[in-house]
Amino acid sequence: HYPGRLGVEAMSKILIVDDDFTIKLELEEMLTDIGYDVVGTAENGEQAVEMALALIPDLILMDVVMPGGLDGISAGEKIKQESPDIAVVFMTGYGDPEYVERAKMLEPFGYVMKPFEEKEIRAVIEIALHEREMELKLKRANDRLERSNSDLKKEIAERKKTEEEVQRARQEWEGIFQAIGQPAMVLDSEQKVIHVNKATEKETGKREKDLIAKKCYEVFHNADSPPKGCPFLESATSTHMVTKEIKMEALEGSHLVSCTPMLNR
Repeated sequence: HYPGRLGVEAMSKILIVDDDFTIKLELEEMLTDIGYDVVGTAENGEQAVEMALALIPDLILMDVVMPGGLDGISAGEKIKQESPDIAVVFMTGYGDPEYVERAKMLEPFGYVMKPFEEKEIRAVIEIALHEREMELKLKRANDRLERSNSDLKKEIAERKKTEEEVQRARQEWEGIFQAIGQPAMVLDSEQKVIHVNKATEKETGKREKDLIAKKCYEVFHNADSPPKGCPFLESATSTHMVTKEIKMEALEGSHLVSCTPMLNR
């Protein structure tokens, strides 16, 4: 169960792009059932560009690997050039690391790893749509400020209102963060734990207060240094999301680990 939408309109428009008919049908039914308006489906990059520019969806769920002259990343690049306000979330398989590296250059609103689960897609889409909405609101506020200073008080009030909405979004984000079924945590630049979700407490058998200030590799690897190929270190260097399969001694097995840098204060 997920909390309510992050202030995004109930009928956000979504375009699905995937060459697998079964996946398209499954996604269309899933997204329609949870209240989204699936405005169309495409099976290759060329169709994706044509339909995106004609339908102007709020978000595109885009498969990375597709047949034809345009793969998902190239299609996303063309769409972003023509209509930058459309949010793009890429769908990619575990065996597509070279595509993920290319996808980072577009700074997408998120990734969905195949095979996927409904709760993962729902969380990624809700957060992506909310981030897009906040960006659009801030963009509109900044545009108004640039056009005229004659009504400065009104603009300050609008900015304050936006900041209040961002504060509410943080609280709602916390709800989604806690609803994630897998361990998730927020780290500082030194890999020290700042915040964890309930799944982390359950899997580690430790309460958040006992994990705060510990380094993530101490928690999950029972080690005093990061493991080889640590996705956190790569993410901090590249300033982009990094996803890798890493052995987790504390969780008894290998797990897919994603690290995403948050660069603002």
